[in-house]
Amino acid sequence: MTQWLDNLPSLPYPLKALLIVSAGIFFLRLAGKRSLMEMTVAETVLRISVGTVIITPLAMKKEWGALYGGALLIIGIIIFTWVMQKYPRARNFIIGPPSVVVKDGKMMMKEIKRARLTADEVEVAIRQSGISNLDDVELCILESSGRYSTTLKPLKKVATVGDVQNLSKDVKKLQQDMQKILALLGQRTRQHDSNSPQISTPKTGSLYKEAYDEAKGDGFAGSGKESQ
Repeated sequence: MTQWLDNLPSLPYPLKALLIVSAGIFFLRLAGKRSLMEMTVAETVLRISVGTVIITPLAMKKEWGALYGGALLIIGIIIFTWVMQKYPRARNFIIGPPSVVVKDGKMMMKEIKRARLTADEVEVAIRQSGISNLDDVELCILESSGRYSTTLKPLKKVATVGDVQNLSKDVKKLQQDMQKILALLGQRTRQHDSNSPQISTPKTGSLYKEAYDEAKGDGFAGSGKESQ
């Protein structure tokens, strides 16, 4: 099937190296823009194989066969990616689902062992994400790419600039509402005072005088009765 490749003329060594490097860059760009940390195990193996296949002909003088093999590997990567996008169940079968390794500050040892990890490795990954206390973690998920996604508990999350701005807006709105309520209460109080009847209260001096005269009259009447 590949005999026609053997009939192609061999290029000079400098042109061969330039051709292989250019083809390698083209193949990797064709495979996608995901970095090595974002690739699955299958994609990583295929991409490393591409480099191995296309670099070998520099010594074996079979550059056309190498390009053919590299193209087949890239086609394999594209097919793998398409299948995983089209069929989510196939994705779980090929690369495996994400694993919850920490939940509510507790290590999920069953999932950790299933992923063939140790508790120390999980703790190191959490510390590398900037979290020093395991109890502050709400969820820590080991993604299919091998990276860790960590979520803090709600009370341990750091306030963002947007959170502070929203809080400032809420405080200003609350102040405005309080001012409106106080103004309305003051208006209602003034209306109530103007509608209520005025009650005249006697002066303090007259009250004392009336009480003194009453007490004085009672005293005199009592002394007159005793003299009789």
